[in-house]
Amino acid sequence: MAFTNRYSCFIRWCSTLCLLCLALIVCGCTSGIRVQGSHYVHRLYQHAAQPSADQDTIIIYIEGDGLPWVDHGTRPAADPTPIHALAYQLYKATPYTAWYLTRPCYNHVKDSACDPLLWTHARYSEQTVDSMASVVNDTIKTIPDISQKKIFLVGYSGGGTLALLMASRLSKLNGVITIAGNLDTNAWTQLHGYEALSSSLNPLDMKEIPVNHIALVADKDTNIPFRILNQYLTLHPDTIVEHFANYDHVCCWEKNWPALLNTTLARINQPR
Repeated sequence: MAFTNRYSCFIRWCSTLCLLCLALIVCGCTSGIRVQGSHYVHRLYQHAAQPSADQDTIIIYIEGDGLPWVDHGTRPAADPTPIHALAYQLYKATPYTAWYLTRPCYNHVKDSACDPLLWTHARYSEQTVDSMASVVNDTIKTIPDISQKKIFLVGYSGGGTLALLMASRLSKLNGVITIAGNLDTNAWTQLHGYEALSSSLNPLDMKEIPVNHIALVADKDTNIPFRILNQYLTLHPDTIVEHFANYDHVCCWEKNWPALLNTTLARINQPR
């Protein structure tokens, strides 16, 4: 009898495990995997497109700055991972094939190269941009029929900064969407009285954006208000700006995704 009970339990455990595996296959869900970039270790999350979605569209999400400082900006945080990762929520709500690529040392990635500079003054450094771009390029190489795919970077807040800086380094890219993006880091630090991001790149200094760029701007955003984007938009007049009157830096991007994504993709796919 004891053997029969143990055998029955084993069968039920195997059945449960098989169902779980099947569910993961059907929904296309995967856990984040550790990936080595050119300079740092990252975590890459991926999920497959829903059956009803365009199978040739790939959306890559880059998260915002999270929690770089504590004690009112006087001490670097031990872990910069955001408490509420907005870009990750958008990634999960995306019906297309989607990737979520973490920044160096975010999402509790242990890396001997981690240093507080990577989420404070050097959060948009040359090495960070190059490392993230290398992960995307390496992953692109694994995709069959890549010429048929359309790939878009979506960056939230400081993730928008990185998305723009990565754009010219990717082997395949069709457009960049920034959400409440920090497009001029000097203007942003001056507005808030922060120390200059002395070891970071600034999208303002880019000579050109190689693909269509749509900037989704929240009119109630006090963190990155529209007025500090003036110089960037003057130097990059091809930028398509979409205003959202009742949005702020956090609200209501997550609430209205993916309908907003579909509208934006329809516009960004138009010829330059």
